[in-house]
Amino acid sequence: MRQTTNAPGTQFWRPGVKVLGAPFGAIARGTAIATFDEKDRYPTDAKGKHAAIYLHQTAQGIVVLDQWNSLGKVSTRTIRANPKATSRSNNADAYYVIE
Repeated sequence: MRQTTNAPGTQFWRPGVKVLGAPFGAIARGTAIATFDEKDRYPTDAKGKHAAIYLHQTAQGIVVLDQWNSLGKVSTRTIRANPKATSRSNNADAYYVIE
């Protein structure tokens, strides 16, 4: 993700606009988004962390381009709001624009 967007190191990331529920047009397609913890930092705990490229939103959740080490390729997926998710990575409510 950092290579694609030329983003700084994750220690410098801060949450911007909350992705889920943002007004139409508030977040441009191709924007870098990530999960953040309660201290507004990119997480290092066991609750999960993830970064992705925002595509758009639907009634089902946020649609992103992302990559998982286990899969080795970039793919499109919909991340749904799921407060019971065991990982932030699978809860659309945990994603913010990277500032």
